[in-house]
This record gives sequence, structure tokens and C-alpha cells, in this order.
Amino acid sequence: MSKISFVKELFFVLLVLVIFSTVFLIWKNINIQREFYEKGVVYKNENRLILAIDSFEKVLLAYVPFSPYNIKSFNEIMKICKRLDSYEKLYCLETLKTDIFQIQSFYQPFEEEKNKLTEEIILLRTNLYAEDFKISNLKDIEKLKDTMREITTKEFSPNKFWGFIVPVSLLGWISFTIAGIWFGKKYFIGAFAFFVLWIIALYMA
Repeated sequence: MSKISFVKELFFVLLVLVIFSTVFLIWKNINIQREFYEKGVVYKNENRLILAIDSFEKVLLAYVPFSPYNIKSFNEIMKICKRLDSYEKLYCLETLKTDIFQIQSFYQPFEEEKNKLTEEIILLRTNLYAEDFKISNLKDIEKLKDTMREITTKEFSPNKFWGFIVPVSLLGWISFTIAGIWFGKKYFIGAFAFFVLWIIALYMA
């Protein structure tokens, strides 16, 4: 078998593995979403709201693009948040916003909803703090709101560029390592370069 034929077969095998793994992961995550969504509905009907939030949160964290359970769970959590008051409501809203951050990849799902949540959290935090510390002066409340905005809008989400480089460099490392084993040590130079890039990307992301 020629080297070219072997490379084609190896590429085909890797492509099949990637497709199979992707389909399996999507199928697995959709089943996880369905299971926790159904649990969340049961908990909500039983008025066990914290458990319901936790269940719907697990649905969002198992995010699958275009899955109907994404928006369903988001809406369910929002409905629960509206039923709560004080710090319980703040916990609910911040949980939802945190979930949205965690499912960010090359794009941010629920971008518009995230911005609305941020504004609602800022207002609620301001009101709760002003109430707890008996702040009634309008100027002081505005300063407090500015402080809460600064705290709330500070984002610690991964860098999108380096987040993209992580899987690409990992794939390059694996590919060049396989090529080095089969076709010669010169390919290990590429494997080493992609390995270093992968480490850098993990750190920078």
C-alpha cells in the first residue's frame, strides 16, 4: 500500500470517528436534557423550586445547538425567577446568567437574554443593598447602581480566539504524532509545535 493510499484511508477512518463521536455526543446530551427537563417540570409542579432550578440548569449546561430543550429550560427558569423575591430571586437570575456564560463557545447563545438578565440583576442588587443598609438618597443610590454595574458586567468568560485554537491545536498534535509514527521522525517537529500551541491556548483561554 502506498503512503498516499494509507493517508487517504487514515483520513477516512478519522473522519468517520469524528462524525460518530459527534453524533453520539449529541444523542447523549439530548437524552440528558430530556431527563433533567422532565425532572424539573415535576419539581416545579411540586413547588420544589430550588430543585427545579437545578434540574433546568443541568439541561442548559448540556447545551445542544437547536435542541428545543434549551429555550424551554431557559423559559422555565425565568418563570420561576418571577415567582421569587429578594435574594432567592437574585440567586435564580445569577444562576441563569452563569449557565449562559458556561455554554459559550465560538458564539454566545442567548446573547440578548444575557444582556437583559444583567440589567435586571444590577437593579435587583442595587435595591437589595439599598434596603439592607437603609440607603434612600437618590445620588447615593445612583452611585451604588454604578458600582453594581461595574461588578456585574465584569466578565470572566474564555477568550473566543484561544478557545477555538484549543481543539484545533489538539487535533494537530494528534495528527502529526500519528504521521510521525508512520512516516518518519520529521513529523514529530510539527507534533511538538502543536503541543506547545495547545498548552499556550489552554493557558490563554
